[in-house]
Amino acid sequence: MNLFKGKIKCMKCHKNYNFKDDNGSYIYLCSTYKNRGSSACQRNIIHEQDLIHLIKLHCHMAVKNIDLIELIDRIEVDGEMVTIYYSDGNVTIWDINKLEI
Repeated sequence: MNLFKGKIKCMKCHKNYNFKDDNGSYIYLCSTYKNRGSSACQRNIIHEQDLIHLIKLHCHMAVKNIDLIELIDRIEVDGEMVTIYYSDGNVTIWDINKLEI
């Protein structure tokens, strides 16, 4: 679906994350890693469904996926840590390895 186009940024190389349909599983990965490999940046994959779930939990509501993008200012990925900045000034930080949906 590419809901978060232009919203996810790698904090290691400061490039945007790219969307990829991985056999029906929508993921985002660093564009530097995708284009130049692990010698240039880290391989951190973010699943779109995980982002949707976290944003809905944060907002305590059942919003439509299409409305989610209006709630998000930006998303930063720094290694295993993901920080979601919301338009209202709130922030959510989570560890990719500790996410249990």
